[in-house]
Amino acid sequence: MSGGADAVCLIARHLEPLRGGKTAVEFLMRGKDETENRRHFQTICDAIKKCGNKLGVLAKDQADGPFPKAWREVYSAEGLGVQEVDVSLAFSLCMSVKDEAELKIMRTTSRALVAVMKDYFIDEMSKIIDEEKKVTHEALSRKIEAKIDDQKFFKAKSLKLGDDFDVTQLDWTVGPVVQSGGKYDLKQSAQADDNPLHAGIILASMGWRYKSYSAQIGRTYLIDPSKVRTSRRYTGGYLV
Repeated sequence: MSGGADAVCLIARHLEPLRGGKTAVEFLMRGKDETENRRHFQTICDAIKKCGNKLGVLAKDQADGPFPKAWREVYSAEGLGVQEVDVSLAFSLCMSVKDEAELKIMRTTSRALVAVMKDYFIDEMSKIIDEEKKVTHEALSRKIEAKIDDQKFFKAKSLKLGDDFDVTQLDWTVGPVVQSGGKYDLKQSAQADDNPLHAGIILASMGWRYKSYSAQIGRTYLIDPSKVRTSRRYTGGYLV
């Protein structure tokens, strides 16, 4: 476990009952002593080696930062003599089963995100185009990003998010990203640039997490489009 001292103590307190379960659980507390932290990683590697010659991994999950970097300095599949096996599908199947409480949170997450797109972004984008204002993609994206802290917006009864909706548990995971003017980046890692918003084809995408459940939405807006652009092959959107 890692994090601040208070956070680690809180996590440890909640997990303490697991010590007496059917499966033995050992807690390794990560602190500021890097030598001790390295010993913890070595303890984990030793445990992996004792369990056999195969290790389940999430193959596409490549984390960055000090913690994973320190782990990779100690662990290597070749050094331990183990074969890494991708278990992503198995984890996906396990995590796909949701109870009613989880389904409610997922619906609320999506509903709140749709509200930002439909009840805020469209109005802001239309106003910029109609009044011919010079606003960059980056500036508009930042404005949408700031909406996450607008408690009054999310408390509106029309959004049907419920009285218990907690704005403080919202966290951006994608964007927001606004693109227009004929230059588009469809990658998940796309960033809004400093070019001004143009009429024509406007792409908007954003995603966030609420109580550990994520939603993502993308829309294509056509301003004064030609007949060719309004054909089915030019339009689309998605909500996950």
